[in-house]
Amino acid sequence: IAANANHGEGIAGLEHAAKILPVRVLGKCGGTFEDVLEGMLWASGVPIGGVPPNPNPAKVINLSLGGYGTCAAAIQEAVDEALAQGTVIVASAGNESDDAMNYAPGNCSGVINVGALSRGGDRAGYSNWGRRVDVSAPGGDIDDDGQILSTHYTGSSTPGEPTYERGIGTSFAAPLVSGTLSLMLARNPNLTPGQALSILQGTSRDFPAGSPCAIGAFCGTGMLDAGLAVQTTIPASANPPVGTAAVVEFYDATLDHYFVTADPFEMASLDADYMRWRRTGHVFYAWSDPTQAPPDVLFPQPVCRFYAGPAQQIDSHWFSADPVECGAVLALGPHWVLETSAAFWVE
Repeated sequence: IAANANHGEGIAGLEHAAKILPVRVLGKCGGTFEDVLEGMLWASGVPIGGVPPNPNPAKVINLSLGGYGTCAAAIQEAVDEALAQGTVIVASAGNESDDAMNYAPGNCSGVINVGALSRGGDRAGYSNWGRRVDVSAPGGDIDDDGQILSTHYTGSSTPGEPTYERGIGTSFAAPLVSGTLSLMLARNPNLTPGQALSILQGTSRDFPAGSPCAIGAFCGTGMLDAGLAVQTTIPASANPPVGTAAVVEFYDATLDHYFVTADPFEMASLDADYMRWRRTGHVFYAWSDPTQAPPDVLFPQPVCRFYAGPAQQIDSHWFSADPVECGAVLALGPHWVLETSAAFWVE
């Protein structure tokens, strides 16, 4: 996914600028599937008892693992909770040359399940198949020349020196999809898991003519085309809906505070204070003028904005599109100051 690039050594990661959040769930004595699920939840930002909170939730979780069995209710619940955080989950379909529907967690709803391709673009002989495969990516051939070269280390029981190693499997195919998703989310951090999957599938290449994968949906919708998937991802700041203004999110690392605004003057001021405030890349669209809302939006709601200063030991803003909440905060007295009753308008 993220091997260093442009240094004339080894390999280049698909998204070599990506940040990796390594989560260890299995030790030398093994572990349980519950450990794996809690690791996935923690990675997505869900609090786990007895574990420090995750200050940097993952946008993409790669699960190059799996086992025979149905997607049990506990697994699906964990997947749903991680998806609710906005995290995209990618899993390897498995290497048993069997129906992928029989292997979890790739068979869970909402997970992007990845099959493996040979060098010729056909299903690798070991790869699981079936209608539960969403898309396929290179996983390596059995012969040495067709295997996937990846980062590795020399140690057998403890980490040794960094090196490279060839291998095969859907565990190598899934990270290629995860790396592509990382590039897509760099262009548009607001992509939902469903939107991301739609782009991956909509831009996938057709399987070679005559390939068993081209007959029926046994290897997913097609072969991963990373370049086209990224090109097709519309940046968050492009093509706003007619009549709307971009509401941009800023972050202050000093106070660990977030702030959103649709006011271009405020944006310019925050951009000028770049030593403190930085854009996060998150953007959504709202109306600065409610009369510009389309006819099917019957009641656009104003978003009130309050501020409580350092004297109240808060030093933060508060927003709501609920007029009852806005009134309740206004009634609290001098602690919260109403800066505007309509920072922008939403549906």
